Amino acid sequence: MPVLDFRKLNYEVRFTKRRIALKILYTGWDYSGLARQDSSKCTIAENLITALCKCRLIEDPGAIGFAVCGRTDKGVSGLSQVVALTVRSNVHEGVGVIAPENKSDLCPEKPEVDYVLVVNKNLPKDIRVLSWCPVPLEFNPRHNCLSRSYKYFFPAADLDIELMRTASTKLIGLHDFRNFCSSQVNNGVVNHERVIYEIKIFDESEDKTNPRRFCCLYIKGTAFLYHQIRCITSLLITIGRKIESPEILDALLDVEKFPGKPQYQMAEPEPLLFFEPEFENIEWQTSPAAQEDIVKCVQKLWTQTNVRAKITETMLEVVEKMFPECRQNDYLWAVSREAPSLLSPKRKSILLRPAEESLEEKIKKVEAKRPRNDGDDD
Repeated sequence: MPVLDFRKLNYEVRFTKRRIALKILYTGWDYSGLARQDSSKCTIAENLITALCKCRLIEDPGAIGFAVCGRTDKGVSGLSQVVALTVRSNVHEGVGVIAPENKSDLCPEKPEVDYVLVVNKNLPKDIRVLSWCPVPLEFNPRHNCLSRSYKYFFPAADLDIELMRTASTKLIGLHDFRNFCSSQVNNGVVNHERVIYEIKIFDESEDKTNPRRFCCLYIKGTAFLYHQIRCITSLLITIGRKIESPEILDALLDVEKFPGKPQYQMAEPEPLLFFEPEFENIEWQTSPAAQEDIVKCVQKLWTQTNVRAKITETMLEVVEKMFPECRQNDYLWAVSREAPSLLSPKRKSILLRPAEESLEEKIKKVEAKRPRNDGDDD
C-alpha cells in the first residue's frame, strides 16, 4: 500500500476537521511572547503553528480559528496555557468534528490522532503540549474561562512578608484597577473593573533568615488587565521594603482621588508564570506515551536550569565571603526597579510623582482621533 503524501491530499475532501483545545507549558524567557507577531517569529504561537504544519494537522494557519486563554508577554512563562484551534482529524463524528457534506471520499476512520505526542515531536524542548480535549465549535478559551491564576516568584531579601500579606488583602474583591495596569484605551479597553478572588504569598523555607530564599505571590481572579500582575507585584515589594506604606493601595484604588496612574515601574516579566485557567466540562487527555515524553523533557529542562542556578549560587557564596564589607542587598533589583538596595535621597513617594492623564481624558483623545462620519447628502 502506498504511503499517503499529505502535501498532495485535499484536506477538505479526504479528512474531517475537529475543534480541539490544547494545554501548553512553556518557558518564556527566550521568546517574544505568546501571540504571533509581524516583527518576530520567535513566539510561542509561531512555534506551535509551525509544528502543526510540519505534522500536517493544519493546512492554512489563517483558517484554524486560533484563540488563546491568556496572552503572555515577552519573558513570561506558562504552565497551563490553553489554546483552541481546528485541526485534521481521523474520526468521522464526535464533539467538535466537522465533516464534509459528501463523506464518500473520506479516508477510512481510524483512532484519533495522538495530538500531544505528534505535536511535541515538532516543538522546541521548552514548549510542551500537556494534554488535549475535543471542544464544541463555539468554544473560545478566552471567553469560556471562569478564572485565571498567576504566580510570581521573588527572593525574600529583606522584605517584610507578613506586611505584604496584610496589604495584599486590600486588593481582593471587585475594584477599579486603572492605576494597577498599563493603559490600553487605544485598543478599546475602557472598563478597568476586575475581580480578584484570592491573593497569597508563600514563604515555605524553614530558614527565614536566608535572604536568598524564594517566595511566591499567587493571584487568582476572573481576568486581568494588561500588566496588572506585574504592577501589583511591584507595589507590594515597595511595601515589603517599607519604602511605601500599605495605604498606597487604598489611595490607588480611589480613582476619584487618583484619576490618573502615578508613574512607577512594574516588576520584571521573567519571574511571572501564567499558572492555571479554570474551565467547565473540559476533560483533558494524554496518552501514556505522551506522558512519558513530557516528564522526561521537563526533567531535563529542570536539570539544565537548576545546574546554572547552583553554579551562580556557589559563586555568590564565595564572593560574599571574599568581600564581607560589601554586603549589598541587590537580590530584588532584577525583580523590581522600584526596590533598589540603596534608595536615592531624591526618590519621591509614588503618590507624589507625576501622573498619567485620567481615563476620561484618554478616552476623549482617542475619540477625537477617530474619523468623523457626517453622512452624505441625498
